[in-house]
Amino acid sequence: MKRLYKILRSVAVVILVIAFVLPAGVYVALSVPSVQHAICEGVERELSKLLTVDVEIDHVSITPFNRLTLHRVRVADANGDTAMTVRRIGGGVELWELLSP
Repeated sequence: MKRLYKILRSVAVVILVIAFVLPAGVYVALSVPSVQHAICEGVERELSKLLTVDVEIDHVSITPFNRLTLHRVRVADANGDTAMTVRRIGGGVELWELLSP
């Protein structure tokens, strides 16, 4: 009986650690400037591909776990001239929608 209690207690501790440490780790990782820079480059690349014009983004702000804000977004036209500049664009992300199959 004591052995079962120890096993259940260990499982409960692991579940609690995962429930709190994993989100905290993601929060810290998303707060690191190099991670945000990598996300910014990925967003620039995907938007440029989607719009078939050059898109430049100065930086991104990520508010874990559901908000992404792009700062100073510049969109070029087909000639390479600046067609549009936006100071800030924000959007929400539904985390569970991204994780569901």
